[in-house]
Amino acid sequence: MSKAIKGGKSNKQILILRAYLVTGMMAVLGLAVFVKLIGIQYFDKYDGKTWKERAEASKEREIKIPALRGNIYSSDSSVLATSLPFYHVGMDVKTADSSYFEAHIKAFCASFAAQYPDGKSAATLEREIRSKRKRSAKSSRYMRLIPGTVNHFEREQIKKLPFFASAKGGGGGVFETVPLRYKPFGQMASRTIGTHSAEKSKSVGIEASFNTFLAGKGGTQLVEVAEKNMKIPIGDFIERPVPGMDVYTTLDMNIQDFAETALKKAVLNFNADNGCVVVMEVSTGEIKALVNFTNDNGVLKDIFNYALQNASDPGSTFKLATLMAATEEGNFNINQEMVNTGSGKYRLTRNITISDVRNFGYGTISAKKVLEVSSNVGTVLLAQKYFGKNPSKYSEYLDRFQLRGQTGIPMEGEVASQIKKPSDKNWNKVISLPFISHGYEMKVTPLKMLTFYNAVANNGFMVRPMLVRKIRSNQEIVEEYKPQVSKERIASESTIRQMKEALAGVVANGTAHKINSPYYSIAGKTGTAQLNGPKGPEEGKYHASFAGFFPLDKPKYSMIISINNPKGYSLSSLYGGSVSAPVFKEIADRIYLYDVSLHNSPAIKPQKQTEGESLYLAGYSNDLNAIASELKLARQPTVENQWITGKIKGRESSVWQKKYPAEIRLPDVSGMNLRDALFLLENKGYKVLFQGSGKVVSQDYRENGALKEVLLTLK
Repeated sequence: MSKAIKGGKSNKQILILRAYLVTGMMAVLGLAVFVKLIGIQYFDKYDGKTWKERAEASKEREIKIPALRGNIYSSDSSVLATSLPFYHVGMDVKTADSSYFEAHIKAFCASFAAQYPDGKSAATLEREIRSKRKRSAKSSRYMRLIPGTVNHFEREQIKKLPFFASAKGGGGGVFETVPLRYKPFGQMASRTIGTHSAEKSKSVGIEASFNTFLAGKGGTQLVEVAEKNMKIPIGDFIERPVPGMDVYTTLDMNIQDFAETALKKAVLNFNADNGCVVVMEVSTGEIKALVNFTNDNGVLKDIFNYALQNASDPGSTFKLATLMAATEEGNFNINQEMVNTGSGKYRLTRNITISDVRNFGYGTISAKKVLEVSSNVGTVLLAQKYFGKNPSKYSEYLDRFQLRGQTGIPMEGEVASQIKKPSDKNWNKVISLPFISHGYEMKVTPLKMLTFYNAVANNGFMVRPMLVRKIRSNQEIVEEYKPQVSKERIASESTIRQMKEALAGVVANGTAHKINSPYYSIAGKTGTAQLNGPKGPEEGKYHASFAGFFPLDKPKYSMIISINNPKGYSLSSLYGGSVSAPVFKEIADRIYLYDVSLHNSPAIKPQKQTEGESLYLAGYSNDLNAIASELKLARQPTVENQWITGKIKGRESSVWQKKYPAEIRLPDVSGMNLRDALFLLENKGYKVLFQGSGKVVSQDYRENGALKEVLLTLK
């Protein structure tokens, strides 16, 4: 203390001096640390890169991981849509050391180019890899080897190549997983199954309508983002994604195939603008097939759902509703109610005349005959007689028949059907009722019209169309959709019975007589509506349709065919009876052969094989081999993937031989089951009809015009 005083410094000054000294030293130290950090970040290098460059090129982020979408199944649990992993193939060109790179680069490029001949040549690929490898450290070191993706099996082959296979000094091969939607049936029912997109407006079909179930719940994960936005996972998921649920539809892909084949043929033959088919199960409303084709210069595309979204004038198929309403109101017998159609002309106004197709008319005919011959005049006269003074009553019947609004099918995009009412501003007291009565001045979708016909087939009980049966998560049923059937009939039991009789008459004696079948009964109605252009109805342009059900005694399937603007050599060849009805018949024939529950064959007791009697078998070798193995026969078929026959006598004696070489024009299918016989004969171009059940015991060949038919008898 005395020294400090003698030196002339107080304690306070000494403390201040020391504080400045410490502060200065800390500042110098801080500056040194800052300079060192700058040096490390911008000038120090590791593996050829400054830390700043490495930090910019490699960042850790938390990203969202999308969940795996659920599967979509057909009615027999066949997969219609599933998510499969596909892969982008790339390479970090600077990972491998120099010796490994030079030793393997040529072999790798040659093998890779051979595996993907549509891509870059071996020389081009090698040149680009070498060029990228020589660039400065600041340039990107990652490159895609092919523009598209590869599947799992291709990925496994690539993993055997240099740079992808594990090896000392090697490495650099990179696979980026991309989950993509895969449809095993290709384009069949493509739009009905649909697509899903991040943009909701581009999502359609079941994928869009049931996205809440299919989408699942996304997770999160920490990744390292390298060049070209390549993401390298770090550790496990932060939140694991939950897979989507599975959707089980009502679609039967065999019936879908029948419908697509028949409609495709008709649209192309008539060069129509578009067409659709809907096949529905009568009692449940389950849609078994839904086909929509747009004709783009001879190429058919499934790009618009005409069945649900194309509301238009239905034409003569609507006459059933008018006849039903009149029958209910007048309480008459359709065979006894007579209508004088005169010469086939009925003048509404000075400028508007309703005409029948038949120039000289039909004279006085029954109400049933009016529907059979599709008389416009007869239909209008029935509507005028029973509802001319009270059109609101007619409109009430249409509401009772549920012909307005939507069907209620749980699918996005369904258009509501619209039919004028007397209370509407655009209702014309003179022409609206007559025009509506025979299918004009309205907008009705094919699905809505089919639902009405299906109700008639179902004894008057309306059934809501359904396309999905259930939603499952693993083995647990989350949602189950039951058929929704109305508690009351849309018309009296007597009227419904008479409507069935009238629709059967259309096929037996009327405008659809060409599709009458000797094997099962069809009931339905043709429809031909003139299309409107910018200046009104256009001559020669029609909407041709046919709606109906089969078999008549116990309807199981209802169906509607709708084809827009078919072209032909004459107007009569463009009507519903010539364009759409044959499509109905072709599909119905295939369904009748396919669905054995439609056959009313008497039960036949199997005959016991007597001792010493030989058993004759025929079919595909793999199937017969399984049978022989199950029966423990001493001698079994030795060939594979061949059509063969076999004669068996007891367990110890059996003889097998190959059969049905390609050059045989008409194979003998005796001893085969129906499935195998159909496969062989239809692939030879024959139309197959059959009767009975069991195995084929005889076959008869006949030519029906250009059609070659084979009638099989099964027992």
